[in-house]
Amino acid sequence: MRELERAGWSVQSLSQVGNGVPDLLVATPEGETFLIEVKAPGRKLSERQRRWQSQWKGRIETVHSLDELARIVGAQGATSIDYHCGESNRSPRGVAWDPMRQQQM
Repeated sequence: MRELERAGWSVQSLSQVGNGVPDLLVATPEGETFLIEVKAPGRKLSERQRRWQSQWKGRIETVHSLDELARIVGAQGATSIDYHCGESNRSPRGVAWDPMRQQQM
């Protein structure tokens, strides 16, 4: 999350909300907002998450790796993000990626 903030994004963790709500609310430097659901590699959305997302009218992205997040960020024009990923679609240091643990970002 700190890398996004350093690139000028606003980031708010929603992980404590629960009930299927995505993990992050983000806004680009230009003001576009969307939600990001973070899943560990190989994990899928729960039924509660699918239900919540089916009712939400705004943009939601689901990411399984830092590389996927970097792709979304890059598509939004923020190219200065560096997540220090060693291999494509791998989490840093070979551990499950948890964006709430900022030291891994």
